Amino acid sequence: MKATVFHQINGACVSCLVKARVFASASTPRGLTVEFRRCNGDALAFHQLFEEVSNDLRLNCGLAPVESPMMPISVPPPDAGESKGAYLQPLVDMVGCEAPHLEAEAVAALAAVVGASTAGATAILSAMSDVQKILEDLCVNRTIDIAYPAARLASGLVQNGEAQCVSELTMAALRGAATDHIDGLVRMELAEAVRAVACKCATPDYVSSCVSRVELQRALEEAFANSAMDESSGVTRCLREALYTLEATPLNAPLMDSGVMA
Repeated sequence: MKATVFHQINGACVSCLVKARVFASASTPRGLTVEFRRCNGDALAFHQLFEEVSNDLRLNCGLAPVESPMMPISVPPPDAGESKGAYLQPLVDMVGCEAPHLEAEAVAALAAVVGASTAGATAILSAMSDVQKILEDLCVNRTIDIAYPAARLASGLVQNGEAQCVSELTMAALRGAATDHIDGLVRMELAEAVRAVACKCATPDYVSSCVSRVELQRALEEAFANSAMDESSGVTRCLREALYTLEATPLNAPLMDSGVMA
């Protein structure tokens, strides 16, 4: 069996491709030997997976688990003299470089930056040009080890960013969530991002002009009208919740739509 495994370490989503095989034990009657092999990807993600699975197997066999905690990794803060987003430029340059292992590393690191603070999202949006087109391409046309961190990065940007391109990113996330040929894990991450933005838009004190509540509601309605989405899937339920949240907003609630107070 082969699987791509994701693990979050210090806020960064790392992954590896793992192959697992089960053999009948030659030395122990009715015994089994389980082999795990890291085909490619992050060694820390593999270490964490191996430790969790091996301890689970040990517990099932009545043995005590073995703990080998990893040392925490400290990341120094950027130089105060650097311009906003300058310290992220090497990672930004790696995104879209057509080298899969570098793209996966870059988007995972940037997603961790976004998850750490709103300032991180602002810095990335200022450092990355055409961010919507780049992330949409990574989510649609790359393998899962790149597409999923890219979806997490897009999700963090639309929820924490305060730039005008956040609206374009939100619409791109909606398009990705409604696309059947994208991996379900990626679609779910994008759908949850759309739902989070919808919940933010529906709050009475929402005053940001980044995302128009009316435009988002219209886009959701069009997505359901033009796509034959499986109503039983988690992605569809998530998008339905986003639409219901916007539809349930009282008409007399103060809304900011394209910078005009209704």
